[in-house]
Amino acid sequence: MDEKTAKAMGDWVPVLEPFCDEPIWGAAIFQHSGLWAAGVSQGAMGGFGGMLLGRSKAKQAAERSGGLPGYSVVAVGPSKVYVLEYTQRRKEPYRGPVATWDREDLEVEVDVRRVASKARIHVRSTGEVFELESTSMNGSMGRTVKAILQLLEDPARTLETI
Repeated sequence: MDEKTAKAMGDWVPVLEPFCDEPIWGAAIFQHSGLWAAGVSQGAMGGFGGMLLGRSKAKQAAERSGGLPGYSVVAVGPSKVYVLEYTQRRKEPYRGPVATWDREDLEVEVDVRRVASKARIHVRSTGEVFELESTSMNGSMGRTVKAILQLLEDPARTLETI
């Protein structure tokens, strides 16, 4: 992992570790898969029709996310993945964790794209499926998202192997 990505990943550690029961390696902000597209649809159409289309797409995105909050921080540690609720509207922006999974129990499909990268997380022990996406543009956010997706995709990966 390059130095800039390591720093960006490390910035999350002191903020999120109090919520987790093991050290975390890094984290990234995710949202319901399709929520970004819902906003674009709403803006592109404009007016009442755009509002209805945006709401419909946002509802579909929420259903695909398996009940996770609209915006979440996904934090990865050596053996677990933590999902914390995230909002910029509170003094304390993090709540949770709202979900905790063993990394070995996950089957994750990743689709890295230019603007928004997606993760489809299947929890083997429960059969639950969660679809999330995150901005994957250039810069520290994009590098962090890609690193978190690599850690999610392969539980054998560590910070040293990404």
